Amino acid sequence: MNTELHVSASHEVEEAILHLPGRAADASREHVTIRAPDYFPESRATGRLEAQGADLLVHIPREFATMFEANASYQLEIPELQIVGDVFDWPVLRARPIVVEPRPVILPKKITTKPTSEEDEMIHSEIPVGPPEKKTERKHLVPVLGGGVIGLGILGFLAFYLLHHPILPGQDKVASSRSPIAAPLNATAPDSDPFANKSVPDVIREAGTAVQIRQEGETRLKNGKTDDGVLLLEAAADRGDTPAMNHLGHLYDPTTFDPKGPIPSPDVRESAHYYQSAAKAGDTSSAQDRARLHTALQQQSANDDMTAQLALKDFWP
Repeated sequence: MNTELHVSASHEVEEAILHLPGRAADASREHVTIRAPDYFPESRATGRLEAQGADLLVHIPREFATMFEANASYQLEIPELQIVGDVFDWPVLRARPIVVEPRPVILPKKITTKPTSEEDEMIHSEIPVGPPEKKTERKHLVPVLGGGVIGLGILGFLAFYLLHHPILPGQDKVASSRSPIAAPLNATAPDSDPFANKSVPDVIREAGTAVQIRQEGETRLKNGKTDDGVLLLEAAADRGDTPAMNHLGHLYDPTTFDPKGPIPSPDVRESAHYYQSAAKAGDTSSAQDRARLHTALQQQSANDDMTAQLALKDFWP
């Protein structure tokens, strides 16, 4: 019979917390793997450990905790702590607050209508001070005669110009052969990663192929999002992507384990499982790594290591 597990919602962030009474000594591990194989076989999460008095708190990250439906029952596994238990009432998680940034208010610039001292001097200098000049009446014969002479001169010039520079048809229209104005370049480059801001379940649901899921997982591993990266690699491996299988085999392999990597602790069975899956799919790129792990397990099995003996039996029949 499975152990009944108590999971509650965090009051500070959108995550769930698993309470394990009397297990505070296990907090030295810092991280553990959390799985729900009966419900989400392709997904798992890395939980952070925290001691609270004599009890142990396992922080379940938001990306994994939000996959479960509130008030429903689920079974959880934590291999490092040898825990398999049932959660009969999954908590309602605290939603992230929506932060709306206020838009800046742009005030119009103040227009000053009062003239400066220089403008004032210029205005007053142009106004005559003395009495207005008396206009003398002119006879109409002079402007008429003068206007007629000037007008005849202008008409004669235009006739001469048009005789030597005729207007051809179409010259009064704007030439259509002008070089077009180049369209402005798009200053905003398209987003090269369409899944960058999506959650792990959304990526798994919207990605067209297992290759896309694996590539997004590798991208998030490089960007420091280790939990997301491992979950996406596992989803791609479950869908038959052999590079994802080999990558996970290397991460879990105790013979090449990196303590600073995305996996909290090595796992012989996980590594052997992924190596075997890639080999069955016809991928031989990790054949040497699998052989090295096989040799190490044989040595441990000779020393009565039960875990090594079971791994040899299950993955090297």
